[in-house]
Amino acid sequence: MQPVPPLKSFRLSHMQQRWDDGTLPSLREGASSTTPPRIRSRNTTKYHALFLLALLATLPMLLVVSNYLYRSSSAASGTTSTIVSPPGAGNIAVPIPSEEVHYHHLNYENMEDLFKNSFVFKSQVLDRKQQQNRELIWGLLTTTTSSSAAASSSASSTVDDDVIAYVITITKCSDEPLWDGAAVLARTILLNSKDNPFSGSNYRAKLYAIIHEDALTCANKYERVGYELVPKPNPVTKDQIPPMGYFTANVDSRCDSMKDYMQLWAYTFTHHKIVVLVDVASYMLQPVDELYDAMLLQGEGGLEARKKLEFHWRQMGQPNTTLVDYFIARANTLPERIDAFFTRDYTAVITPEQARQQRNGIMDGFIVIRPNMTHFDELTDMIRGGGGWNTNAGGWYDQGFGGYPGAMCTYGLLSAFYTLFHNDSYVELNRCVYNCIADADKTKVVVPDKEEKVEVCHDGRADCQDCRSQSLANIKTVNLNLCRRPWSCFYLNEELKVHRLCRAMVHEWFQLRRIIEIEWSHKYLGYIPSTGNGTIGSLFFEGYCDTWGGDGYIPMALP
Repeated sequence: MQPVPPLKSFRLSHMQQRWDDGTLPSLREGASSTTPPRIRSRNTTKYHALFLLALLATLPMLLVVSNYLYRSSSAASGTTSTIVSPPGAGNIAVPIPSEEVHYHHLNYENMEDLFKNSFVFKSQVLDRKQQQNRELIWGLLTTTTSSSAAASSSASSTVDDDVIAYVITITKCSDEPLWDGAAVLARTILLNSKDNPFSGSNYRAKLYAIIHEDALTCANKYERVGYELVPKPNPVTKDQIPPMGYFTANVDSRCDSMKDYMQLWAYTFTHHKIVVLVDVASYMLQPVDELYDAMLLQGEGGLEARKKLEFHWRQMGQPNTTLVDYFIARANTLPERIDAFFTRDYTAVITPEQARQQRNGIMDGFIVIRPNMTHFDELTDMIRGGGGWNTNAGGWYDQGFGGYPGAMCTYGLLSAFYTLFHNDSYVELNRCVYNCIADADKTKVVVPDKEEKVEVCHDGRADCQDCRSQSLANIKTVNLNLCRRPWSCFYLNEELKVHRLCRAMVHEWFQLRRIIEIEWSHKYLGYIPSTGNGTIGSLFFEGYCDTWGGDGYIPMALP
């Protein structure tokens, strides 16, 4: 019996193996043959490559068929749940675990994909994650909220200096899903604080929700997303203000039955060095340690922090002023003691002159204050005395703090308080960087001896920055009230300059919302995210809007 020729002695041709002389080799046991003739030398590499390509070409079809069979069998048994994944990652079908199995034990091989589309997660996690163990980072992300909530549940009269209080105010329960905004806000605050060691921040965060008695029935929703509840009544009641006058006749209708003043309770949080009044339609993109350092640090540390501030420079565009003057002002002309940081609202000013005199209101969404019981008493006394209101335009103490929405409420009140009585204790921030609402820079006004209206800056300066041209990378905190709250499912046209930045900021919010629900699904046993199968603007709204308008919004599934 002749030995079987080695495999390399064959060549593939029309599915047959032949010798050089064209005869078929006999591989049967006992076949008689002389020594096989010399084998022709052939390069078989191309055939191996063709075979591998053919195999790879069939793999996608095999995966589709197997996935279909898996989904069909799972759907029939009712044992799968669809977890919403980020754009481009598709929907991930994950079996619902038994009670012993926890979601955070599931192995996600592409965890980077969960965050790569969100600016906040990318800047605060991924860039630093490359040098760390993936499982460690995932554990930090999924435990931060719970640890902070646990810390909040045991409030004490003293809190470390590095803990910043972030306060929202809830005055009523309604169908508007404000808790969705509170959840996104809370997550971004923690990601940009020391609670996330990859943020680079030196300050921890503690979340509070001041709850009016009319909102107690829905208060637990805010507690479930990480806020410590602080029930409070109105700081000033109707029977404490003058019985007659312009203020008394209008305050109820303009300031939500005086519930708008609930925010003033933040001044009583004296167990914290700094309190930040935030809004459920706002969120953070980057840490703001330079603000806290400028308020708390003395000497060189405080000076270096002031050099980093982006503030509203009133001299911008004036003759004979340069960028050097701005840097000098930033370091040397700010108040020696800073008690408040805020931005002003220039979208509703009557004239640029009103803005030049700083009579416009303070913008909600991001107000940094140093708690102070004396300031609380002064503010509430202004309300109890009727604030000197005689006319709508005259406003507080007839000094021009009126004529715009909210002038009689907290934001007009705070504007008058700091401008008239504490003008040397606050810093107005650059609204294109902090509390950015993406507002226009200029408006057209009638000028004497001019046939056509002339464009001037809203804020009354000689030159001004168009915040709509800002990029997310240069913004630290976002306010979506002007762009429309995300749950209003409002269409923003990316072709329009007025909508471009708004579109980016709102889309970022929806991406954050999606990631938060994915985190919850890993953290809480049995949690199933919302479906996210909305058909309107699915790429922009991430599948959370089924029709235009608030009625089409698909709320978060809270843990």
